[in-house]
Amino acid sequence: RPHVPLVVAQEFLDLFDLDDMALTDSLRATLIADLADVSDAAKAVMAYEDGVITDGRMKYLVDHAEAIDPVNGPVTAWKDLIRHYLASVAQSDRILGRLLDALDASPYADNTVVVVWGDHGWHFGEKGWFGKTMLWDESTRTPVIIRPAGSASALTPSELRRQPVSLVDVYPTLAAMAGLPIPEHVEGADLTPLLADPAASPVSTALTTMGLDDHTLLSTARRYLRFDDSLGEEELYDI
Repeated sequence: RPHVPLVVAQEFLDLFDLDDMALTDSLRATLIADLADVSDAAKAVMAYEDGVITDGRMKYLVDHAEAIDPVNGPVTAWKDLIRHYLASVAQSDRILGRLLDALDASPYADNTVVVVWGDHGWHFGEKGWFGKTMLWDESTRTPVIIRPAGSASALTPSELRRQPVSLVDVYPTLAAMAGLPIPEHVEGADLTPLLADPAASPVSTALTTMGLDDHTLLSTARRYLRFDDSLGEEELYDI
């Protein structure tokens, strides 16, 4: 969690009120307007032609919502999807909290490293895309939370470091934290310097691949995308 199907206990849905979500514009117009600056290669992936999305999740969701309520259906459905996702996150947070409380009350609190990560991010209509499998930030950004054993980290629980890392960094980081040699064949970087010193220099970049020869590379300042299909197009963002 969070993951589809977004079936969540009612107590977590009750934490999020649809009326608190300020989404009032025409959903179809809003999402399609967000496509003006993307490459033709990305539009081909999305089945976007001549101002119309002809296939994919967004088309199915919006068409279905409009069939139920031609005026308010799309925005209501969008809000409800986000509400269920947030509730699913809250449910996961509760479960993780119970696990950590039990660990902290056990004899293993001072010698157990906890790592929480996800395998992909999620779009909620940004640039007309719902779900994963895209090279933009919403799809490729995943949670990576590392809690060292005891008080080995110099980071406070509320401190956020905006430093791109990669899931392939988890293996060498755990090996280093366990005092084990990092095998030569392992890719990725040891992230322990970042845990020990919030001001440490970057040690990693994030490379994500989607299909054959479609890549994105993220640094602290730029995101670069390459769609290596017949169009051979690239996107570069100043972040």
